[in-house]
Amino acid sequence: MGLSIQNVDPQQHAGWITCRLENPYGNEEETIQLTVLIAPIITTQLPREHEIVS
Repeated sequence: MGLSIQNVDPQQHAGWITCRLENPYGNEEETIQLTVLIAPIITTQLPREHEIVS
């Protein structure tokens, strides 16, 4: 079981989330803090630079 969110927006989707489960035998609820992690988007390539030290 997991949670999948398409088109993630860190401002909109991060925060507190409550999961509630109910069945004929009872119910359970848990609240957690959801942290959104996304990879950075590289918009500019940095020039390759190197230095030889001897």
